[in-house]
Amino acid sequence: MIKNNKKGFTLIELLVVVLIIGILSSVAAPQYTRTVEKARFAEAAELLQAVSNAEQRYMLQHDEYAQYFEDLDIEIPNKSAIKMAKKVMLLTDNFRIYLDSVNEDNLISAERLASGDAKELGANARYIVYKNVVTGELFCEDTNPKDKVNCDLFAINGIALTCDDGSVSLTGEGGCKKDEKEKIELKEPVKEKKAEEEQKKDVEEKIEIHYK
Repeated sequence: MIKNNKKGFTLIELLVVVLIIGILSSVAAPQYTRTVEKARFAEAAELLQAVSNAEQRYMLQHDEYAQYFEDLDIEIPNKSAIKMAKKVMLLTDNFRIYLDSVNEDNLISAERLASGDAKELGANARYIVYKNVVTGELFCEDTNPKDKVNCDLFAINGIALTCDDGSVSLTGEGGCKKDEKEKIELKEPVKEKKAEEEQKKDVEEKIEIHYK
């Protein structure tokens, strides 16, 4: 009688192996994502630094910052993509870099593309990195908290916030300008309270005079 000496894996052994692989993947995947995103952030910081240096040189010559990339004396990878958006936006594989508000708030920005595809202009940014061309400070705004990539991963000077009017605050909600309608609404209760206090004071004076 011939004996079959071939040995295989039992179903339980296979399940244990699959379980171990799943656990290792769940631990390693987030760490890998964070490591990759730190590298992407370093890419944005390097690009913003190069653009900032070019803007400072342009300021010395023209007394204002350049609004178009073609006016900057800088060699940028993928420069042909600047033709898009009237040359105020530079597209790379991972970021959209803007100059449009540099003369208003001294900030240039890099939006992290959600898909990694520069052609998808409608894609929401995962986060936005701002650089102050005067102070050299970096700020970050987390525009997509659900993607598990947040600004705490990066070495930054502070957290930024886009206000309702489209301006950027580097000091939280307190740095956003109040809407005129909101200002009026805030003033009205103050006026009403003051009127009530004056009316109450008049009544008290009349009562005092009456009893005298």
